[in-house]
Amino acid sequence: MTTLTQVIAAIAVALAVILRASYSSFYQPLGLTPEEAGYDSGRILAQSLPGTLALVLLLPLALALIYLPYQVTFTARRERILGLVGNHQNRSHMIGFCFLILIDLIAAYLYFSVGSIEALSNIPEPETINPTLLGALFGGIGGLIGSAFGVGIISSLGLVIRWWRKGLRPYVLFRWTSIRQAYLGVLPYVAVLLLLVLPLYSIDRAQKVQTGIPVKPMKFLSLPVLSFTAEPVTLQKKPTELTLAADDCVMYLGRAGDTTALYLVRKKNGQVLGGDLVRVPSSELVISKSAFQGYEPSCR
Repeated sequence: MTTLTQVIAAIAVALAVILRASYSSFYQPLGLTPEEAGYDSGRILAQSLPGTLALVLLLPLALALIYLPYQVTFTARRERILGLVGNHQNRSHMIGFCFLILIDLIAAYLYFSVGSIEALSNIPEPETINPTLLGALFGGIGGLIGSAFGVGIISSLGLVIRWWRKGLRPYVLFRWTSIRQAYLGVLPYVAVLLLLVLPLYSIDRAQKVQTGIPVKPMKFLSLPVLSFTAEPVTLQKKPTELTLAADDCVMYLGRAGDTTALYLVRKKNGQVLGGDLVRVPSSELVISKSAFQGYEPSCR
């Protein structure tokens, strides 16, 4: 197998493990296992692995473009030292390098000014988000992108100017290996970042369920990454032993065989008093999920 194939295969195996851990991180705080909600290993992989793998493989493409200017300067230096190229600079390669630098500068401006302000303005209220998750997202992603910009713009420009002054050519050299190495250089970092964030995200979603906040599937390009949901529902029919107060919130978690898992959020005067997992025979339930279609901020 090629290096790229080996990397993708290793990431797929790691993702299969981390997806299972992420589903467990969501359901265990609620008092059940993924299997009890209908998510066995086969269903988890079938529904979540394609979207997660697409996220891990496609997201690094953007970062690779940022990192690529440095990689093409490194390739030029290596082949120059090995005597594989003459003392001249291909004009089209230099134009491509300048174009990449321009893209990086525009992207850096958008990310560190417009993008960061927009992201900060859309942070949820403090009581609705896990601060650890927030720190991991902004610290990890910001650090990764900031490092990529620093290497892609500052380091590569510094090397080109230094070699220009010394008359060392070529300054930049595009090769297929340059593009592949730039991609492989950022791929593991993105994969590790996502492997750390997904379980934290799942824990944060479980905490939302415990306060009666609906949870939607996490998607990337319309492909599910994490498919678990918590849907506020109305029980049209229920077992007589299942008693509900007027303010109680009923969340549908899933079904395995003839057993339906519900999470009851106990409320009084709008205040959450606690929550309980309830397993009910599916044949004794008639559920209406119409309240979930609009994704209300909290179920009532």
